[in-house]
Amino acid sequence: MRIREELLQYIWQFKKFQFLNLHTVEGDKVQIIDAGFWNIHSGPDFINSKIKINDTLWCGNIEIHCFSSDWNLHNHQNDIVYNNVILHVVYEVDKVVFRQNSTEIPTLELKHVIDYQVISQYQNVFHALSPFSCSANLNSVDELIIHSQIERSAVNRIILKSDYFLKQLEINKGDWEQTTYQQLFKNFGFHLNGLPFEMLAFSLPFKIIKSLKGNLHYIEALLFGQSGLLNNVSNENYVKQLNSSFKFLRKKYKLKPIGVDLWKFLRTRPSNFPTLRIAQLAAFLNQNNQLLDSFLNFKSKEELLSLFNNLNISLYWETHYHFNKTGNLHSTQIGNQAVSSILINTVSTLLFAYGSYLNRSDLKNKAIHLLEDLPAEQNAIVNLYRNYGVPITNAFQSQGILHLSQHYCAPKKCLQCRVGLKLMS
Repeated sequence: MRIREELLQYIWQFKKFQFLNLHTVEGDKVQIIDAGFWNIHSGPDFINSKIKINDTLWCGNIEIHCFSSDWNLHNHQNDIVYNNVILHVVYEVDKVVFRQNSTEIPTLELKHVIDYQVISQYQNVFHALSPFSCSANLNSVDELIIHSQIERSAVNRIILKSDYFLKQLEINKGDWEQTTYQQLFKNFGFHLNGLPFEMLAFSLPFKIIKSLKGNLHYIEALLFGQSGLLNNVSNENYVKQLNSSFKFLRKKYKLKPIGVDLWKFLRTRPSNFPTLRIAQLAAFLNQNNQLLDSFLNFKSKEELLSLFNNLNISLYWETHYHFNKTGNLHSTQIGNQAVSSILINTVSTLLFAYGSYLNRSDLKNKAIHLLEDLPAEQNAIVNLYRNYGVPITNAFQSQGILHLSQHYCAPKKCLQCRVGLKLMS
């Protein structure tokens, strides 16, 4: 029988087995002094453990598997990190395994000492076919516990996003404005076109855009030209002028456009077409090219929102969503939900990253307060949890739900979640 490693880790941590009079499969007596700390990162499952084998006290790490052969399946026999494993705890021994330094590992088999009621409870509580494993039992958990897990997940999410930002900063040799500019582009593409927007930002340094403030036509020509979307698209006067200007700018700045095939239009609402988004972005950059100062030193959410309001977007886009395709008159302004998404993923991330870099808790708190002040995101994942009674009223909570779904619920790490632990208690 194969048992999830997460459940075995839970059983070890909380001693849900007959832990007195234990012996390794080699026949040596085992006494658990300290089970250790459950390590949710890479490396052995439990760190800083203390056990006594016969009369010898061992301090180190413990690795847990369903079958002992999983040690080799996970390639631990070739990893020096696992040389300090003092005990291999398994549900069932099916093979003798060795450390990277060729020494045999003392092995404890739980098969005959385990509390099978715990396994039955786990299977009953976390339904494999549920939308998320604990959905059927969620209403039995105190709301405070659910909130505390969502809060922890939200903080973990912004830390991860901040770490990515700081890695990009390192690639950009400490240029905060260029890194912020790239983050803004990525989030202007939202989920479907985030990658080509990010590539567009990489292909076009921010210092060039800054030098052209006040010249919307040139900024548009650069963005549309670098996107590859101008190629042979129209004989309309507006487009012909963009093409002509881009030829000059491309030669001047020695630019190489990205591939036009990267952009996605299918299954996308016209208001989210990358062509209209680029026109909006061009207008935004023309009016706001002090990104770092604007995004770090705002006094209120309303001040931030005002940066995206009443953008002077070219009139061409009032009757177009794409080149050479005239349509009905429509608004060209960025919708409130889209602006909120940009603030969530760009401004709050920048604030937290800047605060982490300078070790300033006030900036990190400002990032979290901004998320708390913005409305919750509207997407399938957030709506799913809300339909099961999870209260989600602001962006801090919706970010927490997204992290919870991706890093706990989807990979079935139920027993690393406070809600799951409560249901098993």
